[in-house]
Amino acid sequence: MTEEESLDARTSKEKRSVVEKVNMDTIAPDITLIQELLSAQVPLNRVIKLFQGRVEEREVNTIAKRLVYAAPKEEDGSTNQDGIKTNNLSILGMSILERSQSVTQDSEFIRNHTENLSKDAPDEFLDPLFQTIMRDPVVLSSGHIVDKSTVLDNEGKLKFRTCPWTREPLREQVYPLLEKVNKLKEFKLQRVKAMVDTASRLLDDMDKPDCYQNLNDFYMLQSSAAIFLVEIGTGTYKKTELMLAELNLAAWEKSAANGIPT
Repeated sequence: MTEEESLDARTSKEKRSVVEKVNMDTIAPDITLIQELLSAQVPLNRVIKLFQGRVEEREVNTIAKRLVYAAPKEEDGSTNQDGIKTNNLSILGMSILERSQSVTQDSEFIRNHTENLSKDAPDEFLDPLFQTIMRDPVVLSSGHIVDKSTVLDNEGKLKFRTCPWTREPLREQVYPLLEKVNKLKEFKLQRVKAMVDTASRLLDDMDKPDCYQNLNDFYMLQSSAAIFLVEIGTGTYKKTELMLAELNLAAWEKSAANGIPT
């Protein structure tokens, strides 16, 4: 390459750099707004339409995926480092799965999406002390709601005798909340269905080369779904249990056909 050609190449590179910087400066406010809209649970397809002609769909999907990459939560367990409600991330993750053909090959996305589905929930379903999804919510004599396992030991006795929030003495009795239990079961069933949908997508891609990680992600999803089904009550939703069993059998058959150890 001559000195003149080298100079032209450097000049062209500098021009591209300037153009890219101008483009980034132009869309930076849009990117911030996209993050805010997605965190407010505006559907992904609606956000894409709103920014059509300004931000490429690929870039919007990339922003959405970054949000799902489960940044470390704050102490209260309800938001990630961007201040986004983690329950919204589960919904966003399903939207990405619906729109993207290749996302099942992104193991980091699948792992974080699975974690969001199995651990994140609206505040009303979270134990306020442990920030975990409740299984058997009860109300204390002080009026505060916790999971039964949080306040009672194996013998049914109080683990603490003073309310952590009001500091008033607690009575021995705790009171079940049947309506909230039923709402919890419905919430967990919806999550199981989302896990089954995601596992089905992974299974469809299991014929592709280098699908070992897909199999690992598949069984991780199946395990999370099985835990929720046990909490809901085995035998309560037989159709969903049958779907899980059929998926497990299909995964085993595909693994055997492709020579993948299970």
